[in-house]
Amino acid sequence: MKRLKKYFIPHKGNNYKPHVFHIRSVIFIILGILLIEALFLLNTFIINPRTGFFSEIIKNVLVDETNKVRTEAAENTLKINPILEKAAQSKAEDMAQKGYFSHESPDGKSPWEWISEAGYKYASAGENLAVNFVDSKDVINAWLASEGHKKNILNKYFTEIGIGTAKGTYKGRDTIFVVQYFARPDLLAIAPENIESLPKSEPEIIRNSLEEEMAIINKQSDIKVAGAERTIDPFEEIREANIGETIISNPKTITRYVYEGIIAIIALSLIILLGFSFKNKNFRLFTHGMLIILIISAFIAANSYIISASIEIK
Repeated sequence: MKRLKKYFIPHKGNNYKPHVFHIRSVIFIILGILLIEALFLLNTFIINPRTGFFSEIIKNVLVDETNKVRTEAAENTLKINPILEKAAQSKAEDMAQKGYFSHESPDGKSPWEWISEAGYKYASAGENLAVNFVDSKDVINAWLASEGHKKNILNKYFTEIGIGTAKGTYKGRDTIFVVQYFARPDLLAIAPENIESLPKSEPEIIRNSLEEEMAIINKQSDIKVAGAERTIDPFEEIREANIGETIISNPKTITRYVYEGIIAIIALSLIILLGFSFKNKNFRLFTHGMLIILIISAFIAANSYIISASIEIK
């Protein structure tokens, strides 16, 4: 406690000059900030895009974040369907291998073909894509900022979700491709034979007019079920992301929290110091503290601008 008082609180024992603002301490703090920034950039541009660990845990976190948004909007949460997840993984790997980023593959394959080929029978489905991101929160926020992608996330008819991720290169940069599939299963495909149904209409593809395109497909089916019961349950229980996965999948956010914590401590010490500055002429120490805050603020702004500007969604 005495050590903390010596470093952060002006009093007679430290000649009303908190040691945290001495030039040696300031240099040490700035070097520490530079180290944090270097680790963040190394993790962001080299380690995470090239390791399977980050791409794997991002799946659980994105499912968790998606369901949080739906819960806040009073919509049902989505369950992970392993078949839908397989379709999303196949699409993500194809984009990573061929280096494209689009709902339609270079050979003309639509999103719905990936779902059908995986063996998933759907009544309606939607697809969101993302690439060149750092935080899982950046992905969710980018999707929510687009009306089309937001409609996919909050669509009340969707009941299942599957997310695939793959490492690859896009526009000369190592990155992770994300495919997010939403769907509602076709009851005709999974109900018993004693179902009385009306003829199904042809699939209707709906695309919005946004520059950032998204994709939704609906097959409208009017069905009557006579004592039918689903005999196939392909659902997986919702896997909530643990605290470790959340931290690892949000390096930019965690780094910002660390920076903001340092700013809060320095700012509080400056406020206390300000009361003694006029009497003890500690203006030099005050400028040392402001320098630390300015450096950290510059890193926060730069990280937010550079990284958020690079993310792409479709």
